[in-house]
Amino acid sequence: MTKKRHWAAIGLALVMALTTWNRVSAARPPEDDPDPDDGRRVGLVSTAVECLVVEAGALDSAAATVRLEWEGQIEEAFLVLSAAGSQGGHSIYVNGQRVGTAPVRPGGQPCQAGAPVMILAPTVMLPIPIGVLAKGENEITLTNDADVNDGWTAANLHLEIHGVLSGPPVASLEDTLPASPPLEVRATAPVSGTVALTSTYELAQGHVITQVVWYQIPMSYTGSVSVPLLIGLHGMCSDWKEMRDYLAAEADDRNWLLAAPDMHGRYYTNDGEKALAWVGAQHDIMDTIEYMMSEYEVDPSRIYVTGGSMGGQTTAMMAAKYPDVFAAAAPWKPLTDLTDWYYEVHDLSRPDICGWIENETGGLPDSPEPSVVFEYQRRSPMEMPQNSRLIPMKMWHYEEDILVPIHHSYDLRDAINSWNPPTPVVVVDPFAG
Repeated sequence: MTKKRHWAAIGLALVMALTTWNRVSAARPPEDDPDPDDGRRVGLVSTAVECLVVEAGALDSAAATVRLEWEGQIEEAFLVLSAAGSQGGHSIYVNGQRVGTAPVRPGGQPCQAGAPVMILAPTVMLPIPIGVLAKGENEITLTNDADVNDGWTAANLHLEIHGVLSGPPVASLEDTLPASPPLEVRATAPVSGTVALTSTYELAQGHVITQVVWYQIPMSYTGSVSVPLLIGLHGMCSDWKEMRDYLAAEADDRNWLLAAPDMHGRYYTNDGEKALAWVGAQHDIMDTIEYMMSEYEVDPSRIYVTGGSMGGQTTAMMAAKYPDVFAAAAPWKPLTDLTDWYYEVHDLSRPDICGWIENETGGLPDSPEPSVVFEYQRRSPMEMPQNSRLIPMKMWHYEEDILVPIHHSYDLRDAINSWNPPTPVVVVDPFAG
């Protein structure tokens, strides 16, 4: 079993154990003030190519198509990729026009076409001319024309545009979305589907932004008995498919409804890969719960939330913000203080992650702008330990985790437990001993 699948399994085991714990009702904290966002500058992304491989030994190229839709004025555009094995200098094309050269990265873990992608290398954003982009399909081509003996790979290739823009959720541009099932389900296998929900947070400010939610109905579901609902929250640079792959089989075995929203970010509005527990993403989760409760027989006393890394951060935030909604929370390897984490990834020489955080929050943690400082605070579960005491929570964290150090879980545990919660929070290293 891979470590990631192990995280998911233990997370579900926790949530199942928590069904015996009593939920504690509490007043919800005051709602965050809406963001002043008229004419705001945002980022949109295309669909992604998981891996392109350029072979060594002869002049070679590799190409794939991504989809990008937008309305508004593009101010800058980028080709985003994570390279491995490249000596640099190879031509890269978008829609047949040369837009730049491959970054120099002779080492790194090469990706493999058809295999799950783990983004271990820093992601590079190559500026490209705006004029090469087309609404709809865009072809990306990699070469080894600088040295035919240099084979290299690129993972998670996609286009990114910035400006005063709007666009559909990236998941709706993909061709792999399962069709939504009928409301009345009498299935011999679990049935899954997707729905595009309009953000109530954005709608209140006069904007229409939708996000895709994937959900699954267990095979045993009849509609005559209320059943638990599990909300799965994906990590950074991922989407609902991560939660489907980790949780679907287990949720069906337990006869639970399962829903996994993509969410959306403050800056990256058409996907949630870098949402970092933004308040708008929190509303996406609540919109998801409202939808599931309106369409299916959900037991309101058994709604659970789980997720890892950025998904763990969001899980812990939802537990703090909505302890009256969730019966229990199961974060694994959560980042719990966004300011701390910014400096930690900076020390790891990850300017890509630092850049995403800066875009989402509006600046650096030590910004003189109070609104920027507030963005870091309202995305950090460490800011609300007193409210988190009201919900059963157990965290799993690998002692040797480099990207999200285990102190994030220890710090949140200690902060919550200092408020004498009815059920003390514990942190478990599943690989210890």
